[in-house]
Amino acid sequence: MKAFVNQTKQKETYITNDGSLLLPTNKVADSIKTFAELVQRTVEMYLGEQYQVKLQTVTKNNGVQRIGLIVLDNQTNIAPTIYLNRYFEDYKKGKRIADICNSILSVYQAHRVTQDLDMTCLYQFEKVKQRICYKVIHAEKNKELLKEIPYVPFHDLAIVFYILVFKEDEEYGSITISHKFQKELWNVTTETLYELASVNTKKYFPSKVSSMESLMKEFFAEDTAVLEELEMDTETNMPLYVATNQVKLYGANIMLDAEVLKQFAVQVKGDFYIIPSSVHEVLFVPVYAGIETEELNHMIKDVNETVLSDEEFLSNHVYYYDSSLEQVKMI
Repeated sequence: MKAFVNQTKQKETYITNDGSLLLPTNKVADSIKTFAELVQRTVEMYLGEQYQVKLQTVTKNNGVQRIGLIVLDNQTNIAPTIYLNRYFEDYKKGKRIADICNSILSVYQAHRVTQDLDMTCLYQFEKVKQRICYKVIHAEKNKELLKEIPYVPFHDLAIVFYILVFKEDEEYGSITISHKFQKELWNVTTETLYELASVNTKKYFPSKVSSMESLMKEFFAEDTAVLEELEMDTETNMPLYVATNQVKLYGANIMLDAEVLKQFAVQVKGDFYIIPSSVHEVLFVPVYAGIETEELNHMIKDVNETVLSDEEFLSNHVYYYDSSLEQVKMI
């Protein structure tokens, strides 16, 4: 495959005749910052002067900071943020910058926005109120964020609100609702936001509760040996149910859906525990399973420390749904 030098910049980036990138192997990035800057320069050189390529440090859930790459063209005022941290991990494992940049450009092309977003509509409450949703996050780990936004306390969690800017299949874009939106532009109460979000979240992100057994059978549908083993283990396994939404994104807010909780209590004929496995899903465990709360708390702590990323952490506590009171309690 013949390559030629991109003459518009320093002679450190090469573009093959199929449009992919090649870089000399002596370019070394020893930190996420230098890596991000190298990626930024390379993508800039490939796309040309009609594009703006920017780096932005974004504080995500639980105070986790991510470096994002934003590519803007002259046709739109909005663009997806491509977070570089996971690409840096690939780089440290030996993946070439050229291959990483090709992957990033592919992601950009697949998710680029081709139309301007009318930002003025965000200032008008009547135009956005049908797109206000909520999610649950850990209160203490997000205490700095909570100083800037409206929220509703929920045990050790906080219910926070956002505007669903767009939703296509399993992709969505959102803007967190700040005090500026709530008080200066809209002049609405937190109670109003909660009431709207309770309805809208169910509409855009319908709840889904599935038994772990059914999910495993679906996942291993083509593996007869595993399916037979699953059948043998059914009687001894803890009855677990995965509760989330249909896109499995910030689905832990199912804990707030009174109808779903009540229906599940009827299904299992009694109370149940709620295990906060991540911000994206929780697990329901019927009390009749006979599992001690100490064992559940140990399981939560173990998963949080060994499996879950800092950004996906929700809580170290198990919750309990009391069907007689129709309330969620924290144990």
